[in-house]
Amino acid sequence: MELLKQTLSAAHSAANPLALENRRRFVFQFTPAGNWKRMVERSELPEEIKSVLRETLQPIKLMRFEKAEITSELVDHFRDGVERGIAAEQLVDDYGDPAVTSPLLQSSKRKNRPVIVRLFRASLAIGGVLLLAFLILQTIYYSASPNPSVAYDAIENEKRAAIPDSDKGWLVYRDTWTKYQLSESGSGYENLSCLLGSGEGPELDRLPSPSDGNWPEVEAKLDEIADLLAAFREGAQCPILGGELWAERKNYSPEDFRALFPCENYDEIGDDQFGIKGFTQADNELVNGSLIGILLPHYHSFRSASRMLVVDTRRAIADGDQQRALDNIETIFGIGRQISSQKVLVGTMIGFAITGIGNDLVLEVINEHPEFLSDLNLQRLQAISAKPDIRSYVSMDFERTFFLDIVQRMYSDNGRGDGRLTPQSGKVFAVASGLSGNHEALGRLDLNALLTMFTSVGVLTAPSRKQLTKTGLDFYDVSEVEMAAPFWEAPKENFNDFLQDKSGIEAMMLGGLLPTHNTVRRYLAKALSKQSATVTAVAANRYQRKFDRWPESLEELNNQWLEKTPIDQWTGEPLKMRVQQDGRLVVYSVGADKVDDGGTPTSEKFDHFDQIDGAPASGDLVLWESRAR
Repeated sequence: MELLKQTLSAAHSAANPLALENRRRFVFQFTPAGNWKRMVERSELPEEIKSVLRETLQPIKLMRFEKAEITSELVDHFRDGVERGIAAEQLVDDYGDPAVTSPLLQSSKRKNRPVIVRLFRASLAIGGVLLLAFLILQTIYYSASPNPSVAYDAIENEKRAAIPDSDKGWLVYRDTWTKYQLSESGSGYENLSCLLGSGEGPELDRLPSPSDGNWPEVEAKLDEIADLLAAFREGAQCPILGGELWAERKNYSPEDFRALFPCENYDEIGDDQFGIKGFTQADNELVNGSLIGILLPHYHSFRSASRMLVVDTRRAIADGDQQRALDNIETIFGIGRQISSQKVLVGTMIGFAITGIGNDLVLEVINEHPEFLSDLNLQRLQAISAKPDIRSYVSMDFERTFFLDIVQRMYSDNGRGDGRLTPQSGKVFAVASGLSGNHEALGRLDLNALLTMFTSVGVLTAPSRKQLTKTGLDFYDVSEVEMAAPFWEAPKENFNDFLQDKSGIEAMMLGGLLPTHNTVRRYLAKALSKQSATVTAVAANRYQRKFDRWPESLEELNNQWLEKTPIDQWTGEPLKMRVQQDGRLVVYSVGADKVDDGGTPTSEKFDHFDQIDGAPASGDLVLWESRAR
């Protein structure tokens, strides 16, 4: 045992400088010099001693360089004994039992390992565990696949099919729509460009007027499309727009397809309407079958239709045709209502815009042509302006369905309403959130950066299908409550606050898939303000005709001239009205700062409805002002 103590002491001595020790350890660990069997064989010791060394070293479980160090020290010890003339048998007897020595050498070496070696071994162990965990996650991740089981577009179209055809404006529009190729991909806009205006500035200011040099060309074009304008007037009387909305274009009827996609051949429709670069065929099929595929190419075209009707109204005024002018204005409001009736949020926003065009046209009529309409028709104009139920334009129905459809294409389905993230999730999310190319959004993430987040590691942090679904539907429930609440009441749930308590990947997923209802509230409040001001302006003009003066206050218009008091969306109180020193009548809101500045407007570039979260500027939101008389 004395020999063992000497060996252990030698094994952990610090006779060599640190650099030399580290260099030797490196050599032992990574070169043949560290092969303990080779060291024993080349020791030139008697076979009895070699045998004892093999029995001692074989069971020791240490790093290669540690085992080589023990071997070197034992070889040196026995060689020293042999050189001093001690018999091999005596050295072996003095050494003791290898079965006892081996664990002692191993334990001693481990206890006295340098810190750097301990850290190295710990890093190897941790790395191995992480690698194993990663491989397990990879297996779990790539073994999952989406299995969309609900055809949401078919469900949506079943609802539309149940509506009588006589209520659907699209069936009235469709033939002339096809004739003039009005969808976004059609060539109709080139033929109608003289009616649609160009340049910058307010929308109506960009449209042609009788004073323009090309007005004869405009009149000729209006005559050419008389049947189209007549179809607009007829179709706008229907309660809803109607028309089927399919994810895959091959499901459209030939008639709808030709109207919506005039540049494509119905008989050559394929299954790869997206065909996104970098996506496999299975990826594209997954995306093609989703509600993402509902392209709505005709929605923005209805805004162009409202512009044509504005131009025709200007012509009607020039011709003295009161009936046609009123019909056109009513048609614009009807189209805005119909687009919103589809219960698609983008349709709601376009409906707001078209209704705004209608209100601007009404104000143009009473400002530029105050004597054009008879008293009776001026009263009818007020009724037409007051008719749109703008608050009913807002609906989250389609967005809710869209969200559920995307979730079922990103997650697997365990048959119990739950599932886990799949390898296709990143690509589906990229398309759904508008990142199907190198577009910048969601904090400047492009597609490649986004897909790295939807890897097997995402399985650890991503919400389950049930969790994400519940959170999303809860959001839509809150949104519907917020949409119904008055604008002057602060929203109970800010979208950014809603995301703050969510995990990183969950917040990112929700941020990409959910609409921001605060933005919709702003546009709704803006549309309601514009409508209230328009109705009030027409009522004031009726009052002015009868009494040859402007009303001094809103109270003078109530009851006889206004069915209900117009409300300031910023305060919940009545809108303000004031006759200025130059004789102009101003209808205004106190605006974002909620301070009455007497109708003094803020800068033209200042949008009160974009200042909810910022510091509001002084000045009022002037909604309408008359021309001086």
